[in-house]
Amino acid sequence: MKFKSDAMLIRHYFEELLSDGREYNIHEVLAYILRQHGDMGVNGKAISYAKVQNALHQFMRSGNSGYVMARRGSYIKDEAVAQRPISWAIALSPICDDALQILSKAEIGVRNCFMSYLSIMEISGEVNPSLLDTEQAVIALLEQAMHKVKDLKTYQGNSYFAPADLGAANSGET
Repeated sequence: MKFKSDAMLIRHYFEELLSDGREYNIHEVLAYILRQHGDMGVNGKAISYAKVQNALHQFMRSGNSGYVMARRGSYIKDEAVAQRPISWAIALSPICDDALQILSKAEIGVRNCFMSYLSIMEISGEVNPSLLDTEQAVIALLEQAMHKVKDLKTYQGNSYFAPADLGAANSGET
């Protein structure tokens, strides 16, 4: 096959490799190109890691490549995103744990703040009933956020991740 540029050659073999819907890292892409085409590019110079990285970076920046970066240095065909295994779930757990801890501390802080404020207002005789409604609304939002983080954390037990499910978890739908 005749290519006009190394970038076109790289894109061709990149698309060919990723046509199976699986995720591949840049080293696997380079190895595939070298197996399929050899180590010399269109202009007779070696096809290097940097050349592949630059060509893929430009290709991905075009916005309509049909491929996405699954994680740093790994690519997947766009329609395959909903079907890929969530290998990042291990990294998600500590983030969820930290978020739950922060939200829990925030809930305690809000409750303490409102209690202090209500105590001062009771002493002065200026209790505002809407303040209690505000406290309940803020606490409800914090609890809702904690539930969303817990829901997100449960995706780790699933073997596949569907972005639509995460969207529902983030939009307030349950």
